[in-house]
Amino acid sequence: MAAYTETSVAEGIGGGCAVVVRSYQMDNEFAIRDIAYVKKSAQKGILEQVAIKEIIINPNGVLVYKDTFNALHGEDDLITESEAIALAQQFVETTIDGLIENDPCDL
Repeated sequence: MAAYTETSVAEGIGGGCAVVVRSYQMDNEFAIRDIAYVKKSAQKGILEQVAIKEIIINPNGVLVYKDTFNALHGEDDLITESEAIALAQQFVETTIDGLIENDPCDL
């Protein structure tokens, strides 16, 4: 469980100042500086890893990860290394099975 605090400062017309603090308690899979794998790539047999640079919570309360290339990823878009390896192996096995069944040399 990770806690996040966002602070905003707004200056009023009368020279006053207001501070707005929003705190979120969210359960998330990855933390800043963690290495995650892109699920869509793993499903195609490619192990694409990204480093989490920032965790953003949009106004709707949805958690979004920003990687070091400034790409944004939803919670369901990233997986752990073991999950990525399993998906990539499944893709390779399915592809090899398909090639063996449709081998043009077996006439």
